[in-house]
Amino acid sequence: MYIDCLLSYLVTVPSAVLCFFPMKDQLKYSRRKTLLIAGTVGFVTLAVSSFLIWRYQLYANDLLVPILSIFFVSYQFCLNAKPWKSLAVFSAAVALMSIIGNMAACFDSYLQFTAGTESGSRASMIFQLIVSTVVTLLLAKPYRERGSMIVNRTEQPRVWYTTLLFSAAVFAVNMLLLPIEREKAYEEIRILYLELILIALLFLWLLMQIIFYFIVSGLLSMADTEKRNRFLEMQQMQFASQQRYMKDSEKVRHDFRHSIRTLAELYDSGNMDAVGKYLHEYIEAMPVSEITPYCENTAVNAILNYYAHVAQQNGIDFTLKIRLPAGLAVSDMDLCNMIGNILENAVIACQKAEERTIQLSVIAEENAQLFIVVVNAFDGKVRMKDGRYLSTDRDGNGIGLSSVISTAESYGGVAQFSHEGKRFFSNVAIPLQS
Repeated sequence: MYIDCLLSYLVTVPSAVLCFFPMKDQLKYSRRKTLLIAGTVGFVTLAVSSFLIWRYQLYANDLLVPILSIFFVSYQFCLNAKPWKSLAVFSAAVALMSIIGNMAACFDSYLQFTAGTESGSRASMIFQLIVSTVVTLLLAKPYRERGSMIVNRTEQPRVWYTTLLFSAAVFAVNMLLLPIEREKAYEEIRILYLELILIALLFLWLLMQIIFYFIVSGLLSMADTEKRNRFLEMQQMQFASQQRYMKDSEKVRHDFRHSIRTLAELYDSGNMDAVGKYLHEYIEAMPVSEITPYCENTAVNAILNYYAHVAQQNGIDFTLKIRLPAGLAVSDMDLCNMIGNILENAVIACQKAEERTIQLSVIAEENAQLFIVVVNAFDGKVRMKDGRYLSTDRDGNGIGLSSVISTAESYGGVAQFSHEGKRFFSNVAIPLQS
């Protein structure tokens, strides 16, 4: 019956919902519009597929690949995420539901063997729908919280390819285990053995998800530690420079009395030329601080001094306008990450430009907004995909800019990037009030 065919495909709804949980921050449209697009495509696809199954007496799996292809295209259409991310998440959900689908097939075979019911019984379909829904609800929170964190922060394609290959292997195994005719399942493979295999696959699937999470979390933690160490090195350099300045200043203060006496004797002798010469030599010998106090925030001051030094070494005209208090709602680590990533890209871009200029403004309006604005010169060549800038130095996404975007959004702010001619603009706005 047509209704049975349609019911056999409705079990895909929980897996479709599961796919969107980790992508909650990657939606291209509003949730309502996303639901409308995905729901319309899903309903039309399932209705047409069910009709073809009923009309031409096909098996449900005969149209599985075309259906999954249509679902993925519509899924990717609703997201801003890179294809390898969305494909990895989509494949993981499909692999999970294929395991549950085979469990339903075993349940159906058991009913046939014990009660002699017809193939494709509604009871097994309802069983699959209930189990899929329960599993989706159990995974909702970890997928929404931890899964979305991994999706937002992990840009390396190789990381996603690993879980993608595993999901594909699980799905392939399930397709091989699924008997062509369910009523022969008991004759071909004992139901108990098949169930044990499926339980083992389910365990492996869950284990893979956990391992993937901890591995990626570890990599992200290492990256954060590396950045933290880099900023600590910058602060250490600043501290060492201040120590040298204090030591040199102490020597100048110690010799100050002798210098005054020498000047007094030269003055008393009427040798004004000697006084002037001595003063000029004294001024030139005075130590000059290598650290510029741009702001009260010591962490930000360290990174600004570092990039000011880098800009000077590369012949870049570096202009700064800083109005930043010591304490902000944004952590020093996140603030330095955003400023550092933007300035690092700006320095790299300037090295290829004819006119080398960087203008940086970091302004925190009290109890209002934090603004980070950078305008830098570049060679006018850009690589973009889906409205996002790609790195011109390596394959893939501009990881630094993606990090700035995710950090700003974590505080309820926005980060936008644009270009005009040979000028690149970076704008970050973060509210300082909760």
